[in-house]
Amino acid sequence: MRFRPVFLLFLLAAPPARAGDFVDTRLTFAFGDDDVLHGSGETTPNSPAAGFLPGGQNTQFFDNYNSKTSGFDNFANLVVWKKLDSYFERLSIDAALALRLNQNAIMYQINGVQPLRDESSYIRLRWQPEGWGPKDNIQFIGFPMSSDRFRLGYAYRISWGGNNLFPTGWPVPGAKMQVRYGGFTGYAGVKATLILNSKINELETNYAGMGGVSFDVAKGLRLEANGGFFQRGANPKPEVLGAPVQTAGGSAQVSYTNGDPIGTSIDFALYSNDPSAPQKFFKPETYPGGFSWSISTQGTGVATTLADPDRMRAGSTKWQPGYAGDLQFKAKLDYLRLHATGMVRDVAFLTLNVPSIPPYQIPASTVQTTPEFFFAAGADYHVPSIHLTPGFVVGLQMPASMTAGGLGDVLGNNPASGDTGRRSVVLRQDPSFPDRILLDILPNTCGASKDLACAPTPIYGAKVTTRLDLGDSSALAGEVYGNYNPNRVRYADDEYGVAQRTYDAPLQIGFTLLASTRF
Repeated sequence: MRFRPVFLLFLLAAPPARAGDFVDTRLTFAFGDDDVLHGSGETTPNSPAAGFLPGGQNTQFFDNYNSKTSGFDNFANLVVWKKLDSYFERLSIDAALALRLNQNAIMYQINGVQPLRDESSYIRLRWQPEGWGPKDNIQFIGFPMSSDRFRLGYAYRISWGGNNLFPTGWPVPGAKMQVRYGGFTGYAGVKATLILNSKINELETNYAGMGGVSFDVAKGLRLEANGGFFQRGANPKPEVLGAPVQTAGGSAQVSYTNGDPIGTSIDFALYSNDPSAPQKFFKPETYPGGFSWSISTQGTGVATTLADPDRMRAGSTKWQPGYAGDLQFKAKLDYLRLHATGMVRDVAFLTLNVPSIPPYQIPASTVQTTPEFFFAAGADYHVPSIHLTPGFVVGLQMPASMTAGGLGDVLGNNPASGDTGRRSVVLRQDPSFPDRILLDILPNTCGASKDLACAPTPIYGAKVTTRLDLGDSSALAGEVYGNYNPNRVRYADDEYGVAQRTYDAPLQIGFTLLASTRF
């Protein structure tokens, strides 16, 4: 027996690379300015001048749709994989210890992002019954510490069921059984963790059951579905203290591919599948010539038991439904690649991990909510003679929002002074850290009275990029981007010297230059 290291995670934005000897490391040296039009203290969030630590606004709303990491991360995946001998014929055993060291989390002391964490280390038993094909098998996969890769849904932006669905700092181990035969794949699994019950002030074990199937109907055509039921602890709100919080739901996808695969999301592939044969995800993009295209659409419906604000004093809870869906199209003609993505998700799905806004409570019946709509399209062209790939992306986002008679109806009791009256709150997912929800509380100065809240407006974005591959694992890259967000808000003193919310400068123009390597 001998050790052979592999790495389990590949960053979508990284240049083509091969596995290193013991680690998969990504180092990025960057210089940039996320807003060249404004300096320190002039906008919210703050935008310092250009430097070697680009600000957090350099990731646009259309970035990282199929990835949980941005292209500016410095990290190392420390992975040791071992295949073990088996006493039984047709049974293979392998295991991987996978850790991620995130240098950015150490440098910036980012809240909620651990510098060193388990990356779904696993133990796998794989049995191939006699007469089954070379790719057909029955598997058991155990995740001893973190089962975050064992998720539901398909595109990372609207996936669900990861570790953050549980309000706990404890590990979330899990396991699953999977059968693969011909064009059919089916699996069932379970997760478990400890969550504090505020009513009895004791830790309790909470479980989740998950399952899914996929079937290749015809060449290139695949149908997939998965779903789950999650126990999420006890509701901490005093009116319904101890009431169980549960989430149930399902996702389905239809996809069709004609020709050579086109830039599939290598990063998320290991989240929607089992951690088997990861080497195939390390291959660089190929350009065999001719025309290829693919299209996929998915939909998700979920529901969570939360406090009912209309009957909360009676200790009542009810199910809050939520939904999300998308449509993705990709095409490749020789060295030209095209892609387009459309997405929709409502407030309940966007805040599923919180859960809800206000937390653990369905919004009051007087609160009006609007879902998020998102569309992005782009293209890139590879010039093989000089290893150069220029491209561009444009996008439109109508952010999700909540409008109510006062902030107490949206964010909870005791709103800040000056935040009374009818208000709209814009909710957006942080593109740099997908587990974070950004809130912009809009002013109520759009009418003659405080009964007319300022309405959310669309956000526009564009980016021009270019990448020069220096080798299999190194590249130079640059990008110039613009973002027009009329919903940006900051505090400014009024005529009486009292700080009030007012609209910030909507236009943001930035750039980033970087050198990146993987080894």
